[in-house]
Amino acid sequence: MVSALPLDDSEIARAVEEMIAEHGDEALTKANDRVKKLKSEGFDSIAKTWMLIREAINDEQELGNKRGEPS
Repeated sequence: MVSALPLDDSEIARAVEEMIAEHGDEALTKANDRVKKLKSEGFDSIAKTWMLIREAINDEQELGNKRGEPS
């Protein structure tokens, strides 16, 4: 079984903030692309970590949309 790299919640939150700051509305797409690329290259544990980051980006963007905030 492949597990994610051991990042704590603050490290994942920081990655999410950086991705959203750098890519805005495209952050989720960029994270998804990164997951796909890492999986295709055989870096499964890193891909799993990026899956967590991708999920957190999605959650953050959905929450912002519910609040009516621009992403």
